[in-house]
Amino acid sequence: MGHEGFDGFRIELKKFSSGQSNPTFLLEVHLSPPPAAATSTTTTTTTSSRANNQRRFVLRKKPASVTVSSAHAVEREFRILRALRLDPASDVPVPRPLLLCEDPAVIGTPFYVMEFVQGRIFSDAALPGLAPAERAAAYESAAETLARLHHVDFVRAGLGGFGRGEGGYLGRQVATLERVAAKQAEDAGPIEGFDGIVRDLRELIASGSVVQDRVAIVHGDFRIDNLVFHPTESRVIAVLDWELSTLGHPLADLANLCILHHLPASAVAIASAAAAPAVGASRRAGAGAAARAGSTENRRPSTLSPPPSTTSPLAGLKGLDLKALGIPQQSELMAAYRRAASTLADGGSGGGGDPTRGVAGPGVAELGLAFVFFKMAVIAHGVKARQFRGVASSAQASLVSAMVPAMVALAKEQVSNLRRVLAAGGGNGGGEDSGSGGGGGRKRGSPPPLARPRAVFFDVGGVLSESPLLAILRFEKEALLPPSYVGVAIAAAGQDGLFQRLERGEERLGDRFLERFEEYLVGDEAKRAYVGWCVARRRWRRPTIGKDKTPSSSTSPAGGKGGQSCASSAPRASTNVATPRERGGGGGEGGEGGGDAGQGAKEEAEAAVASVVAVDVRELFQRITAAARVPVPEMIDAAQSLRRQGFLVGAVSNDFLVERGFALGRPRRRDDKPGVRAAEAAVAAAVKAEAGGGNDGGSGSGGGGGVYSRLPDLCDVVVLSSATGSRKPSRKIYDDACRALGVSAPEAVFVDDIRENIVAAEALGMRTVWMASGGSIAAALSELEAVTGVKLAAGGGVRRPPGKL
Repeated sequence: MGHEGFDGFRIELKKFSSGQSNPTFLLEVHLSPPPAAATSTTTTTTTSSRANNQRRFVLRKKPASVTVSSAHAVEREFRILRALRLDPASDVPVPRPLLLCEDPAVIGTPFYVMEFVQGRIFSDAALPGLAPAERAAAYESAAETLARLHHVDFVRAGLGGFGRGEGGYLGRQVATLERVAAKQAEDAGPIEGFDGIVRDLRELIASGSVVQDRVAIVHGDFRIDNLVFHPTESRVIAVLDWELSTLGHPLADLANLCILHHLPASAVAIASAAAAPAVGASRRAGAGAAARAGSTENRRPSTLSPPPSTTSPLAGLKGLDLKALGIPQQSELMAAYRRAASTLADGGSGGGGDPTRGVAGPGVAELGLAFVFFKMAVIAHGVKARQFRGVASSAQASLVSAMVPAMVALAKEQVSNLRRVLAAGGGNGGGEDSGSGGGGGRKRGSPPPLARPRAVFFDVGGVLSESPLLAILRFEKEALLPPSYVGVAIAAAGQDGLFQRLERGEERLGDRFLERFEEYLVGDEAKRAYVGWCVARRRWRRPTIGKDKTPSSSTSPAGGKGGQSCASSAPRASTNVATPRERGGGGGEGGEGGGDAGQGAKEEAEAAVASVVAVDVRELFQRITAAARVPVPEMIDAAQSLRRQGFLVGAVSNDFLVERGFALGRPRRRDDKPGVRAAEAAVAAAVKAEAGGGNDGGSGSGGGGGVYSRLPDLCDVVVLSSATGSRKPSRKIYDDACRALGVSAPEAVFVDDIRENIVAAEALGMRTVWMASGGSIAAALSELEAVTGVKLAAGGGVRRPPGKL
């Protein structure tokens, strides 16, 4: 049989020792050269010619015996691989699927074939053979890859029917896995202690007090040994084993990536940690994407030596010196994921919504890990059941089936940890009830729920008043500045930067400040920072106004008043600036041609910053100040409604002080379009009316305070950065706000338009509502209703998108 100029071929199949559910084979096709080639004058066959005459693929098939009909669906694996490869917006590296055969008559069960990807697969989570910096980069790449998966718009990718998109994944999974375990028990017997874990997880998930619901594509078994790394670089080039993929909650994947921190390390890993070499070479392994065919030095020693642990065939990280190895702690790994998710969301091409929703906050990690260990117990129980039936796929089946008790114990441990977190966070009820009380009592053994929130903190600019994001972006565009230049420059200055010191009250806005700020913006330091940012992100484009939310900022005058926190009578203006942060190697998702793309971005960015010779910073401050003086009536009404319902209400905002006698004046407008003039006239009228007819003379005038003039009447406390000496997202300003109202963080709800501030609040235990610029006011109010229990009707209005007056 001929093929592409060859006379024939033969096929060899090699089964991989790993892979417990769907049998996986390396498919080698050897092509035979025609007789003329065989009788060539050159009789020696070189290595390169042999490689050219060989094709390598991977075959995945359904097992011969399947107890649960919905399990081992290789058809679903093929579907998601194909969807992710075809979706132009997807940046998730997966092997290319080649063919699907659903006819069991061909080889006994349905199967599919995909490409073989050359790379490295690590079964030891300590990544032996790598230097600390390489290990850190590898884990960072894993976190970024997972964030890219959760960022995919599954509807656009054609996966809208791939699972249930209405949410509730964690609860449904618990119910499904309970049924699966009951069916498997017919062969393997019941799981000891299983019912208690099911009951705990049901109650914790149903309460909604720990994890906010969310839907994304989930892999189902995302961990380090299901990833293929580049042969010489510490970056992921393929994600494997998609048999458990569906639409679900991203926390399930993130917790699954973190389970290795709780599994024992191998003896080899412990010895390597003791040596802690400063330099290690990346080891090259001929591993195929789903094939798992690689050098045994980076694979679990399944067929060559006894397993390193009696708990898991996958060598974990427990007991190792992670700092010496360069491996992130669990909290650092989760933070890396959240940073990557936030960076991707800045691009505006994903499914929308808060990328950190449901994956940040107290108790989230514990609940996620409890769920994953529970799930692993059921999966290992399934391997045990197939072992009893004599159809277990892998040589490691005995070891995997022995994992069941250990996984149950780990799940119980995480539930106990979660209860302690909730109790420390102010959950009601001081201990277990007697069990015989009325229906309102808490059941014996159930975790204490989070306390009903007592306070709601609102950001000002961007929540209670309009965000000046539009003003900043329009200013940059009209002043011919590179996009996001101002925000990047501010961030690059660090905590000792002029703008940061201004917000902490260490500087005051005046003529001298404006001079120094302009000098910085046109200086080499700011320009170098911007070029580096462009290279890291591997992009160079003028964003559509409202799409690039990176330099989210809000500035408003407060008229010298500010409740308990406004001790100074000096003129004051308020800001909330979210600036692009440098995220070491954050541009790693450049994909193919990354090096060329980075060089192109560098050259174009350097050309752009060369033209930055002057910045009218007075005009910049005029615009962002004027923009933020326009109220958002729905949110002001919400604050008033909450206060009437007995909630404590506070305002927390970054602000700055203005020198006495200094006046910014009114902003000039280069845009003379009639529609813009009419809209601005309406805005000016609204500001004047809101200020009670006061003089709208700019942030330094002390008159016409707009929204800020109402804060003392609207809020129980106003906490501003210049008064506290700290700015969001610093912990101190949140602590000061809670202390001023006499509440703990878990008793408070925080509403902000900047993701970084939201993440910081969640880390302290606050419940949060992210009101993204250009998002729906109704959606934000709906979230606020859910956490407070107070009806806050918004009239269904959609917030005016940035870029449209």
